[in-house]
Amino acid sequence: MMQEMALTHNEVLERLRNAGDTLELVCGEIGDEGCKALAEGLKTNQALTSIDLSNCNGIGDEGCKALAEKLKTNQALTSIDLSICFGIGDEGCKALAEGLKTNQALTSINLWRCHSIGDEGC
Repeated sequence: MMQEMALTHNEVLERLRNAGDTLELVCGEIGDEGCKALAEGLKTNQALTSIDLSNCNGIGDEGCKALAEKLKTNQALTSIDLSICFGIGDEGCKALAEGLKTNQALTSINLWRCHSIGDEGC
């Protein structure tokens, strides 16, 4: 059922184009494929400072890996909310940490209630 609700690749890119400085894709609007589309859009978008992807249980490690890769080059984002995204586990968390090694702009990543992240991901 989550897949039926998820935005398509083009819909994600359209929402990103119209977002201004804040993008909210909450409550299941986006999954791993949507995160990949979002990451693609972040290549050229330097206006977006905040992304709220909270409560999108379709987001897992693959979506985090795509976002993390863009954190290495995007220096506009200051905040990402991934709270209550139960699909994110150790691998996704480690990828985000790796992306932060070169990112000087991001000051907040919310992973509250991402219960699949264990000690290895911390």
